[in-house]
Amino acid sequence: MSIEEKFGTINMEKLFKTSTTVTFILQLVGATVAIGGIVGWLVGMSNLISTLPTDLIILLILFGAGLAFVIFMIFIGVFIRFHDDIQKMVVGEKLGVLKVNSKESRVITTFLGFAIFFFFIGGVYSYFLLWKYYFVLLIGESLSLYVLFLSIGLIYIATLAQIALMIVGRYANNLVAKISTA
Repeated sequence: MSIEEKFGTINMEKLFKTSTTVTFILQLVGATVAIGGIVGWLVGMSNLISTLPTDLIILLILFGAGLAFVIFMIFIGVFIRFHDDIQKMVVGEKLGVLKVNSKESRVITTFLGFAIFFFFIGGVYSYFLLWKYYFVLLIGESLSLYVLFLSIGLIYIATLAQIALMIVGRYANNLVAKISTA
């Protein structure tokens, strides 16, 4: 493949699969942080820490960090197990390489990009509204609830982006096939 051919094409399948991988990783990180926020909130509500000696608090923090890493490793196992299934669900059949030299392909890739972009911005703005009118009242001055609701927002926005990728990816599959044969 020459340099002109290489830079004049977009591998749509790789683009959608990579985007799906990124959103899935964001969901797993958000879930891990959400568990930490819940545990921090429960420990803070129980006032257990304030009654313990400093040495025991340090020991509990070390065990908690170890448990957090074990949970994260479990999530990595989930990622490895479901990674290919999620990519197949998003992209569907083999999505080919799209030549960007034609006007039709540039217009279609631009519209597909805008569709995903507006889904993403809509997700961010809807979560901002939830945060502004609902979550701020619940959080108060609790740092652990702040972290919990931020991680829930990360999961929510990554899920919306993944749904947008699934809708647009399935539709792009048909479009690329029609453009390639035209």
